[in-house]
Amino acid sequence: MRKMYFVGAGLFIGFMCFAIIVSGARLAQFINLPSFIMVAGCTFVLLLANFSLREMGRAFTVGFRKKEESPEDLKKGYIFFKSMRLYLIISGLLGTITGAMAMLVNLRDSSRIGNGVSLAILTLLYGIVFSTLITIPFTTGIKKRLIEQGESLSMNE
Repeated sequence: MRKMYFVGAGLFIGFMCFAIIVSGARLAQFINLPSFIMVAGCTFVLLLANFSLREMGRAFTVGFRKKEESPEDLKKGYIFFKSMRLYLIISGLLGTITGAMAMLVNLRDSSRIGNGVSLAILTLLYGIVFSTLITIPFTTGIKKRLIEQGESLSMNE
């Protein structure tokens, strides 16, 4: 998974950058620290509520290596990445609502509306992009390895 993951992720990011540039926007307009903190920070804190740092590290190890892993470790990794995907999307949606509120509070001062708009839109974008780049490939890889071992997830897949 390692080599193809980086190739796919690089192409994904490349196509996104190409689309941004062709649309006439600047890449710098898509970098927003408050949006990143909202998505990454909230997701990390929500994951910490359910997984230890060791379990998180183990999930990435299990999801990334091609080494034989126990079905239990693979299932725990699968649950971790499914949870992470949900938390990324929820964090993006919370950022969108927060940005909309920040925008509404500043309706009288049009020069301050842009910060709320960028928070609203970019948090959702970051949540979707991180989910696409991290959680989907890892859950798919783990699921394939479980099937190869003749195991099932025996939960709502």
